[in-house]
Amino acid sequence: MADTVKTRAIKAIEKAIGEIEGINGVFRNPAMEVQRETGTFPIVFVYDTEEKKVQVNRYAQVTVPVRIELWNEGEEAGFLDSEDELVAEIEKKLLSDENVRLWCRRIRPSPERSSSKFMGEEHMGGIVMWWEIEFHHIWGDPYNAGR
Repeated sequence: MADTVKTRAIKAIEKAIGEIEGINGVFRNPAMEVQRETGTFPIVFVYDTEEKKVQVNRYAQVTVPVRIELWNEGEEAGFLDSEDELVAEIEKKLLSDENVRLWCRRIRPSPERSSSKFMGEEHMGGIVMWWEIEFHHIWGDPYNAGR
């Protein structure tokens, strides 16, 4: 079965992040949390939230907020500081990847939300990044990008 334009755009983002050296896995909307014993960190989770559609002539202009979570574990006190390099790599990859640009008309860090670091369980933590993607499809046909 064919994928919708939204699914293709999110898959392009997943693939681009997965190509970054140092990332051990990318998961979209995981059904259950990854176990610390079996997961190889750092890993990235990609969550897409509700979309906003606006009709522009015969196209639907769709804007979707995307939350990207980078999870890592470490023993040393400043292990979260080392994640800043991975966040920079993710940002660079999303803004320059050809496949992402093919499916996303516009991709940018969310102007309404900022990135934030967090601590989970002992020696677990990460960074949450909010992005905003925009793409088009034929109004009433989310499978047709209209190209």
